[in-house]
Amino acid sequence: MSREKGNIFLFNTVNGQLLVTNSTGFNIFNLCNGANTEEIMNTLIAQYSADTKNSLRKECLYFLKEAKRLNLISIKLGGKNEEKEKTKKMEKA
Repeated sequence: MSREKGNIFLFNTVNGQLLVTNSTGFNIFNLCNGANTEEIMNTLIAQYSADTKNSLRKECLYFLKEAKRLNLISIKLGGKNEEKEKTKKMEKA
């Protein structure tokens, strides 16, 4: 992870993939600790104003899809919920 002018860079040291995100995306990434998507969104919404609920949901889902696509997180299917967890492929850049 590295910060530059408000952007945060998440780098996968295994495959070289890079995800440039903002502080909200970084907060979402840090919540990827085995919690399911709904828990991540509810925690995130509690940290921000209620006015941004719908946009936060969209941003959260987009971030999780991109992080999965770049193999920065893995997704475990378990029952009705998808659980997210960080992979060990991350390194501070």
